[in-house]
Amino acid sequence: MTVWLFVAVGGALGASMRFALSLAFPYVQGQWPLATFAANMLGCFLMGVLWALLQQSVISGSLKPLLVTGFLGALTTFSTFSLEAWLMLTHNAYTLALSYLLVSIVAGIVLVAVGNRLVGLIW
Repeated sequence: MTVWLFVAVGGALGASMRFALSLAFPYVQGQWPLATFAANMLGCFLMGVLWALLQQSVISGSLKPLLVTGFLGALTTFSTFSLEAWLMLTHNAYTLALSYLLVSIVAGIVLVAVGNRLVGLIW
């Protein structure tokens, strides 16, 4: 039961952060979805950091449900990302959609690596 509570608490915190980003950077049709992009990139960076900390046992594996499944699962917004890309495509904004897809994926992978490497340099 404790694991479920950890996931729920992490999810509430991640969803709250995601909501704060959507308030800070409201989406405007035809423009770059900055809140979604920021949530995904922050989530990727934090995933790299947390993965490295978990692998090095700097933080307990019992925190994985709270931090990875709950917090990052609620913070990152791949379903919203996919919807926004699809909407761009349905509005014939092909260049915007393609750039959004490519930059998000490549930057996400790079930020996972940067977060992981940063922890390696610190610890």
